Amino acid sequence: MGVLSDYFVADPTAVAQLDTDQLALVQPRIDAKGFGMIPLEAVAKRLGVTAFEPGPPEIHGPDYEWFVLPLTPALVAALAKLSPEAVAAHAEGVAPIPELEWTPAEVTRVLDALVKLAAGAGSARLYLWTSV
Repeated sequence: MGVLSDYFVADPTAVAQLDTDQLALVQPRIDAKGFGMIPLEAVAKRLGVTAFEPGPPEIHGPDYEWFVLPLTPALVAALAKLSPEAVAAHAEGVAPIPELEWTPAEVTRVLDALVKLAAGAGSARLYLWTSV
């Protein structure tokens, strides 16, 4: 089994107080399968922003078997503005990276969902939850 990746929108204060089971219930959320840190960094690079702040995750399991990372505000803003044409272009560029090897249609599905989450985030943050 590979890396699991979910993206969700939540208030930062609330996220810091949630346990593992509660984190799994936070909505809105998308199941992005293996579209985790490396593919998201590839998208961010194409958008001219960084995906994550440097440093270790503040929210994580005992042995880092899972962790939560907030996406940078710059990435969330850039995602929220993507047109369907831009999503398709970025999907074409990101799909063949070795860490992903998805079809452009599979990447488009995740990017479309991320655009919707980013556009609806408001004052909340967009997070990546990942588990190995």
